Amino acid sequence: MTPEERADLIRYRMEKAARTLRQAEALSAIAEWDGATNRVYYAMFYAAVAMLAKQDVSAVARHVIDPGCVMQLTHRASRN
Repeated sequence: MTPEERADLIRYRMEKAARTLRQAEALSAIAEWDGATNRVYYAMFYAAVAMLAKQDVSAVARHVIDPGCVMQLTHRASRN
């Protein structure tokens, strides 16, 4: 990915996060809490994708998608 493409992706995702957050605010104003919660979740997701695009995603993925880490999380979840 070129630096320009990366910048475009970051800008797109942050704009999408901002639009989604505005939707959450509109839903909150009419007490539509499930919808507002959904929109806030996705606003954070889009912002996180932008953050990952700003970083070296392959380096981040090596730490986030570590098989040992996944196994530990799965084991912990199965005990609850």
